[in-house]
Amino acid sequence: MTAKKGLVLFFFIVLFIASFYLNVFIMKAKKLPKLEYLNLKGVYLDLSLIEDKDQSKKIKDFINSGNDAHFGSLVFQTQDPIGQFYGFCGYLNCEPKKAVGCLEKLLISSKKVNIYISENNTKTGYPLGYAILILIRTLPKDLISSDENIIYKNIDSALAGAYRSALTKTNNEYKKELTELITEKKPDLLNNLNNAVIKESGINKPISEMSDKEKNEATFLLHTLSDDERTDAIKTFLNDSNETLVKNTINAINENDSKETASLLAELFNKKRTAEIAKLAIEKYALILKEKSLTQISNLLKTETNNDIVKTGLEQINKYGDDSNYDFLKIFLDTKYPGTVNQAALEAIVKTTYKTRPVDVINTMVFLLRKGDEALSSEAIRFYMDNNIQDSVGAVITRLKLRESEKMERTALLFIEKFKPLGYSSLLKELISSGKTEEIKMKASELAGKIGIKEAE
Repeated sequence: MTAKKGLVLFFFIVLFIASFYLNVFIMKAKKLPKLEYLNLKGVYLDLSLIEDKDQSKKIKDFINSGNDAHFGSLVFQTQDPIGQFYGFCGYLNCEPKKAVGCLEKLLISSKKVNIYISENNTKTGYPLGYAILILIRTLPKDLISSDENIIYKNIDSALAGAYRSALTKTNNEYKKELTELITEKKPDLLNNLNNAVIKESGINKPISEMSDKEKNEATFLLHTLSDDERTDAIKTFLNDSNETLVKNTINAINENDSKETASLLAELFNKKRTAEIAKLAIEKYALILKEKSLTQISNLLKTETNNDIVKTGLEQINKYGDDSNYDFLKIFLDTKYPGTVNQAALEAIVKTTYKTRPVDVINTMVFLLRKGDEALSSEAIRFYMDNNIQDSVGAVITRLKLRESEKMERTALLFIEKFKPLGYSSLLKELISSGKTEEIKMKASELAGKIGIKEAE
């Protein structure tokens, strides 16, 4: 090696080391936040779902901190998908153009996470790419503050790359969400993408000539068809013997579909079918027809023996019914039905009837306190407490005096503290002397002191 080459090499090494330590200095100077608060069970699209409110606030402050260097470092590491998710949120907020450049990498990530979408919607062990897809589609205000026009302006290639990725071939939910996102947010991309996808899927040929794989592909493109073509395709696919194809088709149906489609769904849940298919069909039938669906659903429930299907039907009455359904719903409080059905019926009664017929609902609660099992009576007591109802609380105290379980004793303490109803003192003294756990005895004693010994006696 010549002296000149050696000097160049030495200079390069010195420059590399200097650059490394300069970066370390800059990172320290920026005082990058610690990430303990990203130690979560999964990613939350609604930060209010995080139980620790201080932790939730720290995450919100972090993603709005504008610390693009830290966001970038989180996005490009692959060992921590939760860090990648929130790093991407922060990156979108402060450098949306740069963040969009990372989008395809994240959209096709198969790293597994739990995704908390809403209170009643959790996806367990799903790809990080699915979480990013939902994030981009919904842009929750808690997480994303950038203007959607900036975000959506340059995502065409990322969406197209995601559609061609392995995830669309292995995860039907992902493919459905992705095609719907393209339809909603990037209609300019839809035609170009559809031309390639339609050619690949075979949807441009008669359904009778399609293979099962081509039919399944076609179910994800139903939204691209005209109304008449869509209805015809749905009719054909719902009558197919392939259960996966039928499920995909039902999942593709939305509330804007026709009454004819609703009739096809009614035929489906009224004939021999699996419970899963029946439940999906009932949900989409009700979604299309709303309150007009309930006569058909009620008729089904009168003879249905599968309790999961019955529960699904009751949930639709809860959503779209009114107090005219009250007498019908009371049937499902009978002990011949399991607790899940009883619970669904009681929730529907409260939702549809309490505001317009409060006396009837309270009478139902009194009946449950006297005759219902522990689970139903517990729900009745919770109803009294949630709605601050002090009428006929004697029935509550009578039931609580049975002390059926540790849970009911804890409920008794909460009820006494809230209402201090007539006859509570003897129950409180019983809990002090013979509660099922030492903790209950201690809490009962503390409550007696809080209320006042004289009053308790």
